[in-house]
Amino acid sequence: MSNKKVLIVDDESSVRWALGEMLKGWGYDPLESGNAESARKIVESERPVAVLLDINLPDGSGLDLLSRIKHINPTTFTIMITADSTVENVVGALRRGADDFLSKPVNIAELQFSLRSGIRANRGGADDSKKLKPRILIVTDSEGNLDSMIRLLDIFAVELTGISSLAELRRACHEVHDLALVDVHPGLVNQTLAELRASRTHSDIPILVNHERLVNEISLAGVLPKYRAMACNRKEMTELIGRRANPRSDDRQQKPLL
Repeated sequence: MSNKKVLIVDDESSVRWALGEMLKGWGYDPLESGNAESARKIVESERPVAVLLDINLPDGSGLDLLSRIKHINPTTFTIMITADSTVENVVGALRRGADDFLSKPVNIAELQFSLRSGIRANRGGADDSKKLKPRILIVTDSEGNLDSMIRLLDIFAVELTGISSLAELRRACHEVHDLALVDVHPGLVNQTLAELRASRTHSDIPILVNHERLVNEISLAGVLPKYRAMACNRKEMTELIGRRANPRSDDRQQKPLL
């Protein structure tokens, strides 16, 4: 790639140093900023290909800075990185155009995959067949629910693994996935998340839980933060997957013009 600049925006110097060293090892040119104002100036002058952006900054919100970054250059691949993975932060980041959302402590493999595939997608890589496809695990509690989730995501170039029982989940956890989508009855949420996090291959991957089925479920208070899972509705899940994967080429060709 001609532009290898990746801007790290975080008020903790130790975080900036650690991420910068990883980026150097992957062939990127890291830039650093400890606050929103200097980050904005760097984006305007240096035009980084990607930004790793913390939400809580000393002089403002990373979400507001995200909007400015996308205004300056809409193709900048932006990853929100924060220890505060609340529903409000996740939804706010998605609505303002974040391309991905990772929780601290950052999973190194997940960050590398997100940067590599996201930058390629934004550049419109020359050979779609060589692009890495996100590996998505869909966990549901019925075949009908699973079918509807697959239909939602099948327009994207992703590798889908769908399961509809806890027994299948244990087998699926022996495979590697980049993201898990959980759409189950409230009574199954705790056990499902516990199974995922107990698996070595899924201990640190992002997990999105369909909160539309969890409304007014007092018994689940604190469960999602405990397992570092983020609450989204199905539309927001689809938007996030869409930012990580291009539509399938055959779907692009068949889509009507009007």
